[in-house]
Amino acid sequence: MNAAGIIAQRRTVKADALVVFIPSTEQHFKAAMKALAADIPHLQPVIDSGDFKGKSGTTVVAYTGSALKAPRLILAGLGETKSINLETIRRAAAAATKTAASVGAKHCAYDLAAINDLASSFASSFASSFASIASIASIASFASFASFASFASIASFAS
Repeated sequence: MNAAGIIAQRRTVKADALVVFIPSTEQHFKAAMKALAADIPHLQPVIDSGDFKGKSGTTVVAYTGSALKAPRLILAGLGETKSINLETIRRAAAAATKTAASVGAKHCAYDLAAINDLASSFASSFASSFASIASIASIASFASFASFASFASIASFAS
């Protein structure tokens, strides 16, 4: 398994899809969606529809237009903030990975900012766990995977 860590901005990360983790707790959900809508105007119809509420295990695909280098944005629900743990994050990442594969994405970036913001108490534990899985030394804002068959086939990880 080959892995590499890089730091990238949401707008400039090169991938077929960008995954953003969103909690369902009202305060965090509204703040995250407002920030995303400011960065990605094409997301407003998805927000307005109310189809995505950040429920654990749910995903939705939106197209970013020219707002991002990644043509697709996948929102991955984390559920209630108080219930978020490493398993919740792993399941959200797996659901997003399956969604990315279903739309033909070959490279996917994972925006970990929401996780770091919400879970500073377990962020280092998350980083250690993910690093050991992917043989990676550092995690910051983005993770990029080249294969969606399983977490065991991680080709690159961008932080």
